[in-house]
Amino acid sequence: LDQEDSSDSSKELEINEVVKIVSK
Repeated sequence: LDQEDSSDSSKELEINEVVKIVSK
């Protein structure tokens, strides 16, 4: 993961969290 773009990273992290919840 590239931590150069903090905004993009945070967005991806949020999406990943949501996906995990939805996957349940």
